[in-house]
Amino acid sequence: MFVSMKSAVDLKSLEGGEDSPERKTLQLLERITRAAKKSQQLCQRVLLTLTLSLNLGCSYSVLALESDPVALLGNLVGHSLAKMEAQKRASGQRDGARQCCSADFALAKKLVAVFGIPDDRVANFLFHMAMDAIRGNAVASKAGILEVWDLALELCPDPSLLGNLLLRARVHDLRALSSNPKALSVEVELCVRAHSCFLEACSMEGISRVLHRCHRLTPCLVAGRHFSLLVSLLTGMARYSEMAYVFDLLLQNHHFELLFQRGMDKVPYLRVALLDYLKHRASTDPDLYSMLTLNFNMHREIAESLELTALTKMKKLVTDGPMAWSPQEQRALETVLQDLADAAESYVKAECLLRAQSCGRKAQLVALQLRYFASQLVLINLEPSAAMTQVARHPNFFEAHIVAEAYGLQGWHSAALFSRVLLDGDWGYLADFCSVCELTSQHAHELALRYQNEAAGNAKCRDALEKLLERLPCVLSRLQLAQKLGFARLASQTLEAHPYLRDYLDQRT
Repeated sequence: MFVSMKSAVDLKSLEGGEDSPERKTLQLLERITRAAKKSQQLCQRVLLTLTLSLNLGCSYSVLALESDPVALLGNLVGHSLAKMEAQKRASGQRDGARQCCSADFALAKKLVAVFGIPDDRVANFLFHMAMDAIRGNAVASKAGILEVWDLALELCPDPSLLGNLLLRARVHDLRALSSNPKALSVEVELCVRAHSCFLEACSMEGISRVLHRCHRLTPCLVAGRHFSLLVSLLTGMARYSEMAYVFDLLLQNHHFELLFQRGMDKVPYLRVALLDYLKHRASTDPDLYSMLTLNFNMHREIAESLELTALTKMKKLVTDGPMAWSPQEQRALETVLQDLADAAESYVKAECLLRAQSCGRKAQLVALQLRYFASQLVLINLEPSAAMTQVARHPNFFEAHIVAEAYGLQGWHSAALFSRVLLDGDWGYLADFCSVCELTSQHAHELALRYQNEAAGNAKCRDALEKLLERLPCVLSRLQLAQKLGFARLASQTLEAHPYLRDYLDQRT
């Protein structure tokens, strides 16, 4: 199969441009390779060697005489890493330098395929490069292999071979390492790199072996107080569920804040793992949530966690039966109130205003429950029907409004006005209502319907309804309802005050 080399080297950058001899030679070789049948493998090698010579800036004849393809691979990878290091120093940008490496590693992958380098030789080559970089024996230009480790793994057809080599390089007696930070650092790096190899190879057995090694390594790191290395092991492995014990160790040894240090917000999945860990610890210090929010900008996640915790605590108050109105329950409500207030504040910071409003309303409901705690009036954990009944009967309009908003009740105004004003004659309630809401035609029609269905024979209720209709801003609805309900005085009074209504009624008839 023919493999094009055009993508591996920028031909336009060659001296002489599109008409350069090198470009013409490459184009001719590609044509020959396409046409070749029995000799295609030989043509592929010639084409690849010429591409390498142009890429490395060295003589084709020197490369062609090299009998060991692994040496060619080493030259290409070393040249690429040196070029990356030079570009990093020149521009100070790691991403651009890494992009420059991608094309060279693609060419290296083709070299492995075209020359048929065995898997174990590729694994050994990468192993020695990695060990030199990990132990600090490599020159600066070649130490960059760890920065492009994912590209390097693509060279290896079977990454598990490399993972096994890295695991075998570990120190067997871990007790000898506790006082040697450099050796411990090497062990951590070996675990991280071996894990990435097994992960690339989808080898669950290999991953399990690395996790077992990490479990044995962590006590040595803790004993030597090498908590920075412990954090490096955790974030390098990124196995937060399987390595949750590391979170425990950091917390127990008062070094949990290392997970919040500068730059940790860029570690993939760490903030989600931290939030999940803190969420499932009942005894978590609240300050840790603040640190998490500050360093990872997780206002929404923190708000959701606080809201869920508050609602769960509130529901537990009635799980085992009616509330006992004990001091413990009062303290629990105070905690719920604080959690909901904090959740609302975090939602505001996350610009989730509707959810902040919802939490604020629930917090007001809990505060109201605390106010009526001594009188044992139940306001929380009500079913919608019970909440509607409570709202309709509550003597204070503003407090009833808080309850209705917290439960999201609709159409409660008419029920409350009927109960408080028409039945109980509380005109102060109506005044409070009108200070916040407008008395609409819909309210009036609903009140009239309730009167007809529930209190048609109640003279006191009839007089109260007529008095209420006098305050209805819509004079047309006032007149229509007065005529419908037989309030002759109100109808006559309305027509006298608004003569144009007679013309309107005449036109309708």
